[in-house]
Amino acid sequence: MTLLYHYSNPVFKGKPWAIEEGRKKKKKHKPARIKISNQQFRDLVKRTQDYLVPFWDRFNSAETDEARLSLLRAYSVPPWKRVSQHVRRLCRKDPHHQVSALFDSLGLVKCATCDDPAENKHHIVPCCFGGPTISVNLILICEKCHESIHPWMAQ
Repeated sequence: MTLLYHYSNPVFKGKPWAIEEGRKKKKKHKPARIKISNQQFRDLVKRTQDYLVPFWDRFNSAETDEARLSLLRAYSVPPWKRVSQHVRRLCRKDPHHQVSALFDSLGLVKCATCDDPAENKHHIVPCCFGGPTISVNLILICEKCHESIHPWMAQ
């Protein structure tokens, strides 16, 4: 009955319906952003560096390309949990492109596993596990080797 009155009354002409005025707009849910302090990030970097010490010893002493690739596959799943999306973004950052400049200045152009031309900078400990973009955690590899480590990335 109130709707009919609202519709036919010239005082309310052009104004929103009474029912619409009472509705509240739903707020979009934003996921909680987990903040990480500088000390926590330094701890994350230290954890990754400690984890990779035996990797580099074994990688440098590996005889075959397949042995190196299997090491890369094995160390890409560390024994700790995945990190939040916010921490992943922090790990992916290369401040002032320092690491990229370091790789370019060294003149590294060959794949670390098979000696083909290198095309990718590969995170040994992935960003989803908190592997930061630091020189110890990066390795230059070719597209073929990168696809054998990450088969789902094949094009």
